[in-house]
Amino acid sequence: MKPGVFGFLALTAAWSATAPALAAEAACPRVEITRVQPAASPGTRPVASARDGVVQVELAPIVQLSDIAAVALSDDAHPALLLGFTPDGARRLEEATTGHDGLRIAFVVDDDALLSVVWEGPYGIGRNGMQINMAAEGKAAEVAARIGPCLAE
Repeated sequence: MKPGVFGFLALTAAWSATAPALAAEAACPRVEITRVQPAASPGTRPVASARDGVVQVELAPIVQLSDIAAVALSDDAHPALLLGFTPDGARRLEEATTGHDGLRIAFVVDDDALLSVVWEGPYGIGRNGMQINMAAEGKAAEVAARIGPCLAE
């Protein structure tokens, strides 16, 4: 065997072993709950919004996919995702919403704001999870199916 062939075969075997993990990681969506800003700035990015056309969301999310500990579909009459958060994610979301009446936040998957709301009330969200209402049951199921396999065990 030529001197460089063994190294090539070892590298190929190593790539073959890690390729499925890399493919699964690449398939995970970008999921965020983030603040919505009224105008574009260096600290925002545009995302599509069915209700508003395009909204500007902050680049630094309040929580992201790694902060989601559980996802399920609601079993009530309205299509919705039920999200549970890691302790740190729940704390950050609660701190961001407690006492911030009028805060506009969005639930963003990849480049789509699936829900954009104005937070009302003195109490925060996060500690007991969050319900994301959606217009279509099929969309809720699709998002849950995309997020579920990406959650840390």
